[in-house]
Amino acid sequence: MIRNLLLLACSLAFAAALLEVALRFVFPVPPTWRDPPTRHLESPLLGWVLPPNSSSYTIDAPVSVNSHGLRDDELPLEKPAEEIRVLALGDSFTFAMGVRFEDLYVQQLEEMLRERYSPRPVQVINAGVAGYNTRHELIYLLAEGLRFEPHLVTVGFYWNDLIGNDPPLPDVASTPKLLPDARLKPRTERWLPSWIRDSLRKSVLVYQTTIRAKRLTSVLENAPPTPLEQIQRALLEGDRGALEALWEPTGERLLEIQRAAAEAGAPTVLLAFPMEVQVRADDPSPLLAEELSRIWGPTGMPFIDLEPYYRRALEAGENPFLPYDLHPNAVGMHIAADAVYRAIDEHGLLPITAEDGADGR
Repeated sequence: MIRNLLLLACSLAFAAALLEVALRFVFPVPPTWRDPPTRHLESPLLGWVLPPNSSSYTIDAPVSVNSHGLRDDELPLEKPAEEIRVLALGDSFTFAMGVRFEDLYVQQLEEMLRERYSPRPVQVINAGVAGYNTRHELIYLLAEGLRFEPHLVTVGFYWNDLIGNDPPLPDVASTPKLLPDARLKPRTERWLPSWIRDSLRKSVLVYQTTIRAKRLTSVLENAPPTPLEQIQRALLEGDRGALEALWEPTGERLLEIQRAAAEAGAPTVLLAFPMEVQVRADDPSPLLAEELSRIWGPTGMPFIDLEPYYRRALEAGENPFLPYDLHPNAVGMHIAADAVYRAIDEHGLLPITAEDGADGR
């Protein structure tokens, strides 16, 4: 009996190994998730922030956080007289989940601008934090971002930024960013040893089986769509009425960002990151881009819809997305950096050259 069970187990393991090899010819290998993963400190002002002076990983990409709680190089709060500064607001797409530091769109944009404005120094400041929406970005701009004296502000937008923008703003002058006893947000408990968990994560067979099992379970249980799924479906199907209540507060927060930056003398660029399913669709709904363009148009500032750029990359055989993830990879980041750079050039948003000399701006 025991011998038969062992024989069965060995046969199943061998069959699984063969299937794993075969699937790797069809699907990409899942990424390696390295420890410790990036976590956040609780914040009375923003809800959560990156821990200052910390090191971690986003998937397998190292993350270094500076003393200001930003995934960026160390920099002084006070702007050097001749330095050109761009402040990049956003969520995990600007923070850049799963992307190495040198491939971030903010870093690639920084290199492009440094070449353009040499010998003047250029700093593109990455204020992206995973999970932030437009309200978070406005609060950060008012409380922290404008203190860096940016010449230009960029706002990265993803469709889930529509959620949670209606609560009133806190008093940014009196609400602390961090408390003295600020704690890391609780980490999800893991019951499997790391070496087993990491091995399973690398298996194409396990991943494909898991996602298909989840889909089947959802169908069999006839589970109602979550609020996020409802919003995504409405965007993909072009259902304007279903999202009407979300656009008003979101639009107002975007305009508040633009007005606050303008009062500080900085123009603003809005760029929309697309859904992968939208980019791969034969006939994608233009609803997201149309609504953002409608809201942003009266500002006179550039709006960049990255969907057609990503679509052209796919048609040219370059995938702009991470495998098994909705975020852009290094290719997608380069597309975003290039689009922002071109908007800056076309609209003269940084009309500063080395010959202008130090002018305090």
